[in-house]
Amino acid sequence: MKQFLSFSIFIFLFSCEDSKQNTKVAESLKTELKDLNKNSKKLENIMKVSDSLYFEIQTAINNDNSAKIKVTEKSSCNIKTLLKIDSLIEINSKLSDNEYSTFFSNIDPNCSINIEYSEFTNELIFKILETNPEKFISFLNYVPVEKEILEYLLNQLQNPISDTINLNEIASKLKETKTENSQLKKLVLNSISTAILKYN
Repeated sequence: MKQFLSFSIFIFLFSCEDSKQNTKVAESLKTELKDLNKNSKKLENIMKVSDSLYFEIQTAINNDNSAKIKVTEKSSCNIKTLLKIDSLIEINSKLSDNEYSTFFSNIDPNCSINIEYSEFTNELIFKILETNPEKFISFLNYVPVEKEILEYLLNQLQNPISDTINLNEIASKLKETKTENSQLKKLVLNSISTAILKYN
């Protein structure tokens, strides 16, 4: 009986010690949650600054188990980039390689929730393709375009927003264009052909 009593006391003391440790951990977690909550309110305020900006929010756990939140404005979804390229096309200026690169790197399927950006991108894709199909295909080939972005571009080509786009003329120019990547040219041409079937 004495052994049972001392064993019970030992278990009771051990569980109390364990409970103290659990309480410390719980308190630490509560503090972390409060800090995260404060930071998320700061994030809400940052996001309210401008709906036209697109922010990338990253959270990470530091070595000391504290949370770190990083907010950066992404270069994609930038209407200013689209405006600049559109204005150059409107004045019949030849786009530089840098401007092509900027345009393609600015494309992000996640931006499709921004209707203004999405429609403007759609129009520019067709304008750029019509202006210089060879360079369009070339940049699709050499700029590191992810599969998701390529699929997005092809989808945009299948669904033109503007009625003023002359799909037959674009298809004709594309057929005459010599490119290094005939497979990519075929994908773009198939997308234009799909659009012609839908809208003509």
